[in-house]
Amino acid sequence: TVGDNAFNYCKSLQKVTIGNGTANIESQAFRLCKKLTEVTIPATVNSIGNDAFRDCSLLATVSFGENSTLKSIGSGAFCNCPALASIALPKTVEEIKDYAFSQATGLTTIALPESLKRIGDFAMNGCSKITAIVLPAAVDSIGKSAFKGCTGLTAIEIPANALHLGNEIFTECSNLQTVNLLPQITSIPAGMFSYCEELASAELPGSVTEIGDEAFRACQGMTTFSWPSNIQTIGSNAFRGCTGFTTLSLPQTLTTIGTEAFSHCTALKSVTFPEGLSNIGELAFAYCDILEQMEFPDAVKTIPNSACYGCPALTSVKIGNQVASIGANAFALCIEL
Repeated sequence: TVGDNAFNYCKSLQKVTIGNGTANIESQAFRLCKKLTEVTIPATVNSIGNDAFRDCSLLATVSFGENSTLKSIGSGAFCNCPALASIALPKTVEEIKDYAFSQATGLTTIALPESLKRIGDFAMNGCSKITAIVLPAAVDSIGKSAFKGCTGLTAIEIPANALHLGNEIFTECSNLQTVNLLPQITSIPAGMFSYCEELASAELPGSVTEIGDEAFRACQGMTTFSWPSNIQTIGSNAFRGCTGFTTLSLPQTLTTIGTEAFSHCTALKSVTFPEGLSNIGELAFAYCDILEQMEFPDAVKTIPNSACYGCPALTSVKIGNQVASIGANAFALCIEL
């Protein structure tokens, strides 16, 4: 074993070959070795501890022994290693823990083994040069913000076994264009694809009944949306700032639209509601600059506060016969009404 902090902040250390027979590299073993450029890890090592090579700013090469038994890469193990351009993980690795490669800003390729099951929170946050990720079929859990700010990614397929998905997994992946989501999940996690400005299409499974808060916020490249066949709820801010939408035909299964769900959709001209829609959140369609008409279904009993606030092109509103109240500022600053 290479123990905790064994070589922490050894400023002149440049190359490390860890002896065969070593089973573990413990926490912060080589942290802040600022001149370290190359590490060779033998096949006998089965775990790399938390922050083991964190802040090794010149580390460019990490090699693993043939027939490696490595199972786990610890939290922050290679965090802030900007010189690391590529890494091929051994075929035995099952878990990449939180922040393991976070802010490895020079990383362009990472080969994930078929054995991989879990990817932790912020695991590859800020790895902006990675252009492609193949998620193995065995992956069953992807943590919060795991790929946040991976601005080089253009496409992603999430495998069917990945039933445990954290919030904001792909937020700020500004060049992500296509998504294929295979797991039979019922809810799209909050912020999952928020601020993916180039996202044009997302294939969602029919099992989805809820799109979480901010799930597709500011996806400006999206002009249409393929609604899952069983969708019931659209969360708060779910499509806020999706400036590519010009028309919306909401599915018949939909019952609830959350607060600000479609606010700031500045190119939106018309919306068709399903008959069964009964709940609309505050500011749901506020600041839709060229929205021209609204026809609320009979099932809606309350027009919420600021529902269409600041829609200056709105010229026609039809309110269902069961509406009992119209909230404050519901149609304020709709100057053409």
